[in-house]
Amino acid sequence: MCEQTFNAVSLLGHTPMKITSQAQRTRRDFELGCVTGPKQLRAQVAFSPRILSAEVPAKVLVTGASGYIASHVVKQLQEAGHQVRGTVRSVKNTDKVKHLYNLCPNAAHKLELVEADLMNAESWSPAVEGMTYVIHVASPFPLAQPKNEDELIKPAVEGTLNVLRACAKVPSIKRVVVTSSCAAMIFATHTRAPLSEKDWTDPTKVDAYTKSKTLAECAAWDFVEKLTGDEKFELAVINPSLVLGPPLHGTSCTSVDIMKQLLERQMPVVARLSFAIVDVRDVALAHVRAMTSPEAAGHRHVCTTSSMWFQQVCRSSQVCVRASR
Repeated sequence: MCEQTFNAVSLLGHTPMKITSQAQRTRRDFELGCVTGPKQLRAQVAFSPRILSAEVPAKVLVTGASGYIASHVVKQLQEAGHQVRGTVRSVKNTDKVKHLYNLCPNAAHKLELVEADLMNAESWSPAVEGMTYVIHVASPFPLAQPKNEDELIKPAVEGTLNVLRACAKVPSIKRVVVTSSCAAMIFATHTRAPLSEKDWTDPTKVDAYTKSKTLAECAAWDFVEKLTGDEKFELAVINPSLVLGPPLHGTSCTSVDIMKQLLERQMPVVARLSFAIVDVRDVALAHVRAMTSPEAAGHRHVCTTSSMWFQQVCRSSQVCVRASR
């Protein structure tokens, strides 16, 4: 699916374009339970014999549960009555995991945490066992680009494949939702607008993070397309833009660190950059709806709003801070 011949195009000076009106309808469509996507992807993903139903409670695994987006996903799943299992690197790291137990005090089912590592394939078999759905959020997201791009690319790609390989061995799993990024489509081989869910970033022309998200998503689609028989499950992908909003944990994460630097005036210069921004709570809702919405399977789903200049973000943030004092 993701095999492409890349043209020698220059991305110098390229800025993220406005995503199509289809993308702008994403939140509304998820709320209505009628998500649609490109027919091209639907045709290329075979029908899964694991018949989908929206039973509650469902058994759901959330990878990287202590993370920024994943914590919101866990919270919304628990509020909806689902039985949630989350993976973390270490259940003994109380600073990372203690907030998870208090996300939904009145949850019908107590949150279960298990240890799993993206690069340890054997750790995923017990994690996915008995699940009905898997929401794979875990992926490295650094504040600065690494010296060696493999520090990002290997965990993103191999980690995704390790999760999917484990899922293919569990007949009870009906669908997997993977967190990708708009970064996997906005640096396409062409420069015309508008961009859509059909577009793919040229991984030979981008930084390590963007490359990691693009290659990981491609690997996911290619893996699922090749599944046969009882191994088959459905796949849906969420492609958010820059995710901001309230964190549910007290630990550091890249999105929160960016805002902290802006608010505390730690950035010596505010770059003239424009970003499409989406609220983390909407991104979490997209994952939850994509998990059970029949029309979500086999598609990429863009989560974004209109773009803002970084200077606008700074000014708006400062106004909010002053108003709260």
